[in-house]
Amino acid sequence: VPWMRVMVVFMAVMLTGSVLAPPLMQRLVPSAGAAPMVVFLYLVTGGVGLWLIGRVGREHPAERWADLTGLSQSFAPSRLARSAVSGLGGYCMIWPAVVAAAAMSSMLGLGGEPFDNPIALLLVSDPQPSSLAVLGLAVAILAPAFEEPLFRGYLFGRLRRNMTPYGAAALSGLVFAVAPFSLDNLLPLWAIGFTLGILYDRTRDLAAPIIAHGLWNLVAASSLLTVFG
Repeated sequence: VPWMRVMVVFMAVMLTGSVLAPPLMQRLVPSAGAAPMVVFLYLVTGGVGLWLIGRVGREHPAERWADLTGLSQSFAPSRLARSAVSGLGGYCMIWPAVVAAAAMSSMLGLGGEPFDNPIALLLVSDPQPSSLAVLGLAVAILAPAFEEPLFRGYLFGRLRRNMTPYGAAALSGLVFAVAPFSLDNLLPLWAIGFTLGILYDRTRDLAAPIIAHGLWNLVAASSLLTVFG
């Protein structure tokens, strides 16, 4: 199944990159800090994920990459204002979903600490304005820009052909949650992925989940800095 091949290879690249990239960058660019390394990882893994869609993600050779990722139907200038409003509404939808998922995680003994997330640890351990700006760019812009075409545009779009919106959102959200290999954050990440899938199904415009995803990451990062910075 093409979408399975894309996701398996993508997650293998993510795991390999998280293990090999830090020592490699320290050897090649000793003066580079943690923030540029995070940006580099996002660019490489996200770029590979989007490349894989065109390389092994087609069911038919005639399928266009822009159609597979959902980008061909997104970001129309006439709909940007409506997409921004929908993105803000999607961000508000994420909150109750994540709170419920976090409560369930706690009941199951799966709840992690805030610093189980390496990006969260970097945010509070390196308070230099330049580092914060780079990390903010990575989590609020790069992550949604790469992940939404992959998980919502492509994966959700493929699953939606044969499943209900809720089934496709549930399965694509689960793959989205498994990708970072963090059992402690599995249910909250699944809740985010599920909500973004439903948002994409209702709007059919990737601008909306990208905005919602970026807002969530930005507010989460700002909250960590406020509490622990």
